[in-house]
Amino acid sequence: MATENHATFFDRFPKTFSAVDILDVNNLLEFGQNIVTFCEMQGAALYPVKSDVNGNIVKIRNSCENFDVWTVEEMLARENEANIAKKDSSGSVGLLWLSRGVELIIESLAELVRNPDEKMSNLVKIAYEKTLRPYHNRVMSLIFSGGLKMFPDTKTFLLKLAYNKPDMEEEVMVAMNDFLQTYGQILEPIQMMLAKYDIGDKSDILERKKEEEKERKRERSERSERKYM
Repeated sequence: MATENHATFFDRFPKTFSAVDILDVNNLLEFGQNIVTFCEMQGAALYPVKSDVNGNIVKIRNSCENFDVWTVEEMLARENEANIAKKDSSGSVGLLWLSRGVELIIESLAELVRNPDEKMSNLVKIAYEKTLRPYHNRVMSLIFSGGLKMFPDTKTFLLKLAYNKPDMEEEVMVAMNDFLQTYGQILEPIQMMLAKYDIGDKSDILERKKEEEKERKRERSERSERKYM
């Protein structure tokens, strides 16, 4: 990882960025790759997020190459026309889950800016509950929650974002705040596009609730069987 041109991790991102920019797939994938790098910098704590974001980047790239399109709306439209938009392997589903993973990271940073004296592991837990948790079944929730418990303390977290250069906490926090000012609402146009093509959210939450209810019934049945054995 080259660091000589970056004082902090946030210097990877353009200082100006718009809704139009994020709807260009090349820009989106570059942004996503920077999120992967962020996850790598935090080690095992964000491994599930890193793996998820990486997989969704691949889905989007494969779809765009297959249809020879390079904007988010073109990809969504072509997959919708081909009746594959809601398949798990589609770029549309990849975009949905990429946006959710990115939202977790952005919300974690926002929580730190709002509550700089709180434990980092508590902040990412709060961010997870606000973002990804409603869409995860029990198994996925355990995997993600387990990883987030290993999150480093705030001082170590900020040190990593400064590429291990000491005495950079204040500079990192300033850069983080600037990043949030530019990118804090960057997912809105993507979420609007997903809603336009009826991808995700309400149906996903309902499906998760159905899965959890089935799991609870199965557990009750197993307990009942053991009771009378």
